[in-house]
Amino acid sequence: MECQQLALCQNIELRRGDRLKVTGVDFAGPFLYKVSKQEQGKCYVIIFTCASSRAVHLEVARTQTADEFKSKLNAFISRRTRPCIIISDNAKTFKATADCIKTVRRSEKLQNYLARENIRWQFNFAKSPWWGGIYERLIKEIKKTLHKTLGSLMESHRLNKVMGTIPHVGEIVLIIGDAKNRGEWRKGKVVRLIKGKDDVVREVTLLHKGHTIDRPLQLVCPLEIRAVEDVDKSQRGRRDGADVGEWRPGRAAAQRATQRIAEQLQEEEN
Repeated sequence: MECQQLALCQNIELRRGDRLKVTGVDFAGPFLYKVSKQEQGKCYVIIFTCASSRAVHLEVARTQTADEFKSKLNAFISRRTRPCIIISDNAKTFKATADCIKTVRRSEKLQNYLARENIRWQFNFAKSPWWGGIYERLIKEIKKTLHKTLGSLMESHRLNKVMGTIPHVGEIVLIIGDAKNRGEWRKGKVVRLIKGKDDVVREVTLLHKGHTIDRPLQLVCPLEIRAVEDVDKSQRGRRDGADVGEWRPGRAAAQRATQRIAEQLQEEEN
């Protein structure tokens, strides 16, 4: 059957300055999160949106109980403001949120809390999602934003893993400067490694033209052909604390590169 066309706004008094006085509430989810390697948890997102300014406030709820919703509503009121009218779906609108809405609607404690706070809860008609357009369209945008943001977060193992290569004492490196051309950067020789409180190398002491300077690892760039001065043969078979076998003499190309770098450094010092 045909029905009279709805007005642009529902029968709710909206003023320009009354932000969050009329608030729409909806539940999105469930969302799965990782508790451990073999265990997953389930949570829901409660969406509070202003009927006039479309401002959005999100709260994460682990359960669908009325007490959980009451605590999240109290957090919303404490952080934002106390709404006068709360609009939500009817319990039969969506199956995913039917149980949660039904539980909240039948809770006497929540009804008493709303009465004390002078909040009127208005439910839309059943099977009529277009009545809640002020918050229904936000569920898609919020899910898309959350998936996009969570997908680009840095994982913890990447923060704990050393991505670069720590220079060795005696290695010739480039000192990153203000010049854009890498050929204009100065060269230095690593004479000391400085560790932080976490026992990780954070800074190095460089020898440049007879003077020593300290630079963080972020401002030190290794050469494409790495060259380290001769050390004891007993240490050449070990790299980063792991035994890699017997020491073998370096290639002739590497020895010539080391000699040329040493000659160039000697010319710069003179």
